[in-house]
Amino acid sequence: MKNFLVRLLLFLIVAAGLAYLLYPIAADQYMLYGNAPLLKTYRLYAAGLDAARTDRAKKAIVGWNGRQMQDGIIPLEEPDQSSLGNSQSGTDRMAEIRGGGSPGKKSNVWTALLSAANGGVTRQTITQTLERFLRAGGMIQPLRVQDPFSAESGSAASLLPADKNGVVGILEVPRIGVILPVYGERTPAHLESGLFYGPGSSLPIGGRGTHSLLAGSGGLEAPENLAKLKLTGPKLLEDMDRLEQGDLFLFSIMDQTLVYQVDRVTTAPAEQTYTLDRTISNGQMTVVSATRDGGRLIIHGKRIAPNENEEKFLQENAATIPPYWVSILVLAAPLMVFGLFTMFVTECVKRRRYKLPTEIKSKKE
Repeated sequence: MKNFLVRLLLFLIVAAGLAYLLYPIAADQYMLYGNAPLLKTYRLYAAGLDAARTDRAKKAIVGWNGRQMQDGIIPLEEPDQSSLGNSQSGTDRMAEIRGGGSPGKKSNVWTALLSAANGGVTRQTITQTLERFLRAGGMIQPLRVQDPFSAESGSAASLLPADKNGVVGILEVPRIGVILPVYGERTPAHLESGLFYGPGSSLPIGGRGTHSLLAGSGGLEAPENLAKLKLTGPKLLEDMDRLEQGDLFLFSIMDQTLVYQVDRVTTAPAEQTYTLDRTISNGQMTVVSATRDGGRLIIHGKRIAPNENEEKFLQENAATIPPYWVSILVLAAPLMVFGLFTMFVTECVKRRRYKLPTEIKSKKE
């Protein structure tokens, strides 16, 4: 009896250790199974959008982003008439700083603008000319947005078509096997299953001069008593720190998939204002993850054409462990533990109950 109890105790210790190690994986798989219906619902919703409704939604979003970019274009200050025409060097310096030209070039845009100002051209004409120049040169002021985890939800998110669950898109990171729903607004329930649109940033439909921000939790704590054992829940964006420059992530919205390439990974404290640079050349997206220690992990990506870095994309897909293999391991592990436990107990009982008479006799002697 004593040997049986010792073996049983050892087996329970090993089983408890395995359960402790497998719990995070099981929690991730549980979240994946929970998110699968959300992702399927949104894909069906996006596929069911008719062309007219999609076009109307896109026009509304593009219009909002356009007005946001218009506000960010550097305004033209009223030319100082006293300083114009006094010296060519002053005009040349202005041209070099503002227009990127070289001193002495009469064809520089800023030189032309200053000459027009001397000639009595209206401020509106100068502003329109400058706007065209800024659009061509990419001189747009960056967006400054509050920490998405503390900022109030904006009304702009209502322009994003959402399904019945509030999902507006899907974020996928092949390198780390992440695929999560993206919601239009932040709620406690949304934080437990995916990401949300960062208010104040460009609406995430791509486009020149746009910079969108998405945010989500970088891992959840285990519920209630399990958290006291230092167990972790679903990882969500926790593995984003493994991303490096050149890695890819994708965002699907309505009938299009936007591909972004990571160009930098940084960290920041909580409740910090973010500066989102904007350029005319392409759209950008930043993904902010709230880490377990209360900080922020920031992934910044620039949009690329789907056919760019196709080899890299295929490599990342090949390197990602298919979810069903993980599911098989997670589902099989408890069954294996239970099966081994049952075999162990059965064998111990059989050895005690079924013994030959000669074995019992020799033991007594």
